[in-house]
Amino acid sequence: MAEENTEVVETEEVDEEEQEDATFTQSEVDSHISKAVDSALKKRDKEVEERIKQERKEAESLAKLTEKEREAAKLDKQEKQLEKREQEILNKELRADAIDNLIEKDLPKEFADFVVSGDGETTLDNINAVKSAFDKAVNDRVKKSVRQETPGTSRQIKNSNSFNVDEFARENRIIK
Repeated sequence: MAEENTEVVETEEVDEEEQEDATFTQSEVDSHISKAVDSALKKRDKEVEERIKQERKEAESLAKLTEKEREAAKLDKQEKQLEKREQEILNKELRADAIDNLIEKDLPKEFADFVVSGDGETTLDNINAVKSAFDKAVNDRVKKSVRQETPGTSRQIKNSNSFNVDEFARENRIIK
């Protein structure tokens, strides 16, 4: 009977350890997930409402305008969208060119975001400036890590050893 009691106690200890590891029940996990989903839905609904309000304002302002003014407003809006797309395409092209130039100059392509500028010339100037600064920093670091003390002259070595042949011979009676 004593053996059965010890086995029960050991089993209870193991169960307590497992419960400490599993800190969330399924209902707690479900409630956390439902809260996250609710907050995401509220955020999305708010964004949709704001977009609808903006669209209504635009529609109201267009309704007040004459036919020619509406056409001009639509044309203006389309031009702005077209300019935005062109700028995005230009930025992508500049970034791609910058990556090519960086690879050509043996620089990490991760520098592309730092060197891209409004036009190709400025971007190339930025790449050249980064290359020179990067190379200088690497060279300085290499010099610093390779630096060592200059070796001493032969007299310094002889004196530092303090080995004298005459004394050695006298001590061993080789020379009389």
